[in-house]
Amino acid sequence: MFKIYEKELTPLYTSIGKLTVHWAWLEYMLDSCIVMVFNRCGGYELDDKVPFNLKNRLTFFNRCMKEIESLSTFSKEGLALSSEIKKLSTERHDLAHGMLYTFGKDFQTFGYVRRKISKDVEHLRKSVKTIDETTVKVEALSKKLTGFSLAIFKQVNEQIRTDTSGQSRN
Repeated sequence: MFKIYEKELTPLYTSIGKLTVHWAWLEYMLDSCIVMVFNRCGGYELDDKVPFNLKNRLTFFNRCMKEIESLSTFSKEGLALSSEIKKLSTERHDLAHGMLYTFGKDFQTFGYVRRKISKDVEHLRKSVKTIDETTVKVEALSKKLTGFSLAIFKQVNEQIRTDTSGQSRN
């Protein structure tokens, strides 16, 4: 892309790469939780398929947290996690899909454009530092989501062991 400045842009590329890797972990854990809720907690009664895009997955996840009684002990935390994911998703989305067009003399700040369907081109400014700060938040959220998913998994396994009604879906 900017071959002439490859060395100078390495910190930016590294920051965006770290954010991307941590975001993938976050989405994987969210997906694991959603699939478990869908298959084992009755989510399939709320929708006939697991949603594909992030916005719809979060909507489905929130609905499950609110409407599935067996998840009531997880509802408050699940909704809070979902809200945090939604907040961070915009920044990640803009960075992943924006186009770099300028950078500061120190190569630590940069400008990029993002075309949105509902708007004209949006000009944004970021810094390597703000990307790194976002990455720290995404990593922490991924860890919380991992613990949350494991707690649901433990409850689901306990329910399967004690459930003789055959209501769980294989």
